[in-house]
Amino acid sequence: MKNFIFIFLIFTGLFSNEFDTQLNKIQTHTIEIQENKDHAILQQLSITFSIILLGIFLWILQLKKHNKKLQKIKNELRNLNQTLEERVQIEVEKNKKHQLIMLHQSRLARMGQTINMIAHQWRQPLNNLALINQVLVLRYNKYGLDDNAINEFKHDSTIQIEEMSNTINDFKDFFKPDREKVEFDPKAVIKHSIRLMKPSLISKHIQIFIEYRDTVKLIGYPNEFGQSIMNILSNAKDALVENNHDKKREIYLNLYTEHDQAVITITDNAGGIASEVINNIFDPYFSTKTTKAGTGLGLYMSKMIIEEHMHGQLSVSNNKNGTCFTIRLKIG
Repeated sequence: MKNFIFIFLIFTGLFSNEFDTQLNKIQTHTIEIQENKDHAILQQLSITFSIILLGIFLWILQLKKHNKKLQKIKNELRNLNQTLEERVQIEVEKNKKHQLIMLHQSRLARMGQTINMIAHQWRQPLNNLALINQVLVLRYNKYGLDDNAINEFKHDSTIQIEEMSNTINDFKDFFKPDREKVEFDPKAVIKHSIRLMKPSLISKHIQIFIEYRDTVKLIGYPNEFGQSIMNILSNAKDALVENNHDKKREIYLNLYTEHDQAVITITDNAGGIASEVINNIFDPYFSTKTTKAGTGLGLYMSKMIIEEHMHGQLSVSNNKNGTCFTIRLKIG
């Protein structure tokens, strides 16, 4: 029994030593594995940190490049702002000069038209004066002159001279620029414009038909409005002379109201304006006339007067027989 116990103790001691040895090996292996894991983690962290640092470095480089570009743009904007006011002023001055040149050219063209219309207005009184003089000379040669003959000559010649003088006054007042807006009757202004133009229309065998459907009052510049009417009538007259050689030459003018607007239409039977150029008809220096008579400023100035000075609308369209200009102005 004692021997058995002794052997058991020896065996147990040996087993315990082996167990401790194996346990130490396992612990040592576990520590090595943990150390390897820690080393791998540290290595991964080191790589990750290096990548992050590299990314930050590249980002800083990119940011510096962006800042340089931004600074360059800021400098350019600063320089642009410094010169912008000067450039704007230069362009404004150029535009003013251009407008003055066009206004001067328009006045010269209008002066030529005025002289032409005055010549038409004066033609009949001058013919009458010539006949009065011939009658006076014939009476003198045949019968001699008495007080009745002299008084008759004085009366008849004075009438003709007064008519010519009134023509000058009409045109002088008509082309005098308006200083301020006033209330006016468009019908009266249109009648006056047509009266001034009628001799030149008659000389070109042009009939004008007028219809006033409504009576209205407008606020604006009556002389400038009248000049716009004359410019449109003159344009219609030239188109009829150029295109209607065998047909009747006719202009139709209508005045009526539509809602809160006065509408004036001026239509001719000259065949219309080509579709490819009708949108340019109000451009400065643009003219559809084949001759050199057109300056290309009359309709441009009319649009300026109606739309910018009187805050209305001037448009153009074709119909089956010719061209229709439409003026729209707010009533009152």
